Amino acid sequence: MVTEAWGFIHGGGINVMIQTLANQLKKTALVDVLVPSWQVKKATTESTGGFNVVRLGLASPVNVQNRFRSILSFFALFPSVLLQLTLYITRRDIDVVHLHYLGHYHFYFRLLRIVGGPPYIITLHGSDVARFSEQPWLSRKLCEFALRGASAVVAVSDNLRTLAQAQWPDLDAITVVHNGVSFEHATLPTDADYSEVANILALQGAYICALGAVEPVKNQIVLIKAWPQVLEAYPDFHLIIAGTGTLEPSFDALIQSLNCQHRIHLVGKLVHLPTLKVLQEGRGLALTSKREGLPYALLEAGMLGKAAIASRVGGMPEVIDDGVTGILVPVDDVDATAKAVMTLVGDEANANRMGLAARERVKKQFSAESMGNGYLELYRAAIGAQ
Repeated sequence: MVTEAWGFIHGGGINVMIQTLANQLKKTALVDVLVPSWQVKKATTESTGGFNVVRLGLASPVNVQNRFRSILSFFALFPSVLLQLTLYITRRDIDVVHLHYLGHYHFYFRLLRIVGGPPYIITLHGSDVARFSEQPWLSRKLCEFALRGASAVVAVSDNLRTLAQAQWPDLDAITVVHNGVSFEHATLPTDADYSEVANILALQGAYICALGAVEPVKNQIVLIKAWPQVLEAYPDFHLIIAGTGTLEPSFDALIQSLNCQHRIHLVGKLVHLPTLKVLQEGRGLALTSKREGLPYALLEAGMLGKAAIASRVGGMPEVIDDGVTGILVPVDDVDATAKAVMTLVGDEANANRMGLAARERVKKQFSAESMGNGYLELYRAAIGAQ
């Protein structure tokens, strides 16, 4: 059984990873998906995407807004939640549980393990480690309680493992299993409905994409500030920012103030297949994040043979060999970012070469098959150690 971070069958890098993994695993095993739906008091099950999906509210004593009410509610719901979770795992004969994105609700699975429940592993994805110290004290303690009962703790990149080891130096070895993409999606269907991105496709590739939540951590403001330099050299080149978030109003105002409203486009959140189509038809991808684990947008760009510009943070240098499979830039460096964009725009042949090299790198080192095999080894080890 795998757990989703926020809800099954929707976008977001973590959920794309979980869906990719689940699809890979179901070739050799039965896979259930648990979605922690906080408003659901009684477990519900449905069939979605070929999986048995259970939604259950895992009551937690952690609530920053109303701590007292949260604790009362937790003690009222806890017995019922634990019983429902136990019955589900027993009836479905779950052998191993795979938890994603370290969360305080994971403590349920250590409690179950203590009384004879299935082993579990936890995959760390990035922000759950980088922002761990910002969590309330009780949330941190529940997370650490869960971590110390896990059969394995996994990081999605070498860089993230280093951060996690610094955060929890007393943990046993943390394993790296890189995220992977399925090359079944490398050839996009020609008969799919791409109408929602028709205006972007009409630009005939004269654009670069920035994919991700419009939030401070994704740092698209660097691209926006770099764009006037790009337009001086290439006045008809566009920047597509796909995603939603709290910074949309301020970005819109900044774009207007730079007089770039006809070349920078905030297009909102796109569903997965049209997103891939936009990425495929453009010149490349730009990820100027302040921190990352191992972003799926970067792997998908490589899968599609597209070069990427990325800040030198997190696991991105593990994918990008600077100048060979893409371009790395310092965080927050507007001039370096503008120069990198102009490199992709001004030398299409070199951009294509880097894109093809990125495709080979991703295919060899970041495939869904490699990811699935890595986790299957951990599952078997966890089950065998019982």
